[in-house]
Amino acid sequence: MPNNSVYEPFKAYVMDISYFSGKLEAMLRYKEVPFERIEASSRELLDPIYTHTGLMKVPVVECANGDWLKDTTPMLYWFDRQYPQQSIIPNDPVTHFISRLVEDYADEWLWRPALYYRWNYAQDRRLLGDRIAREVLKGWPLPRLTGWYFARRQIAVNLKGDGVRRHNEEHVRNTYLNNLNSLQAILEDSPYL
Repeated sequence: MPNNSVYEPFKAYVMDISYFSGKLEAMLRYKEVPFERIEASSRELLDPIYTHTGLMKVPVVECANGDWLKDTTPMLYWFDRQYPQQSIIPNDPVTHFISRLVEDYADEWLWRPALYYRWNYAQDRRLLGDRIAREVLKGWPLPRLTGWYFARRQIAVNLKGDGVRRHNEEHVRNTYLNNLNSLQAILEDSPYL
């Protein structure tokens, strides 16, 4: 078993609104990895996160030895090697391959419809724009305009910037719905993937 004393304690910088923060936190809790949860605001995003990773993104993990971990999927596999009990990686090579395939598909290809549903509809956009503004600008005065800015930024970066246009909007929307139909058919015969 690896010696984790050089890495512990861990500091996990996360945001509640981040899908990937939720993914990392779920794995850390499942594996009972000791960590301090730090809700990143603009202050943490600038320093220490940007200072040590070159990115203003979460989740990231700071190790006690000064190492920084970023990019959720590689972090999951790193933690699985360090804490092999209750592995998230199937032992069977075929199942392992399928597990990685499903994870990659959900992580990379369902990202577009996830963000579409999150930011495309006005009521959701207002709610989530305000929510991300409260998280990022914790402790700052929070005018309504700030939430509007974050919502507009998400549309520009994560919808239009990711190629969602009128001609492919129906395809993006239906990608998620088609996945639900496929999963329903699978889960009728099996209680889990």
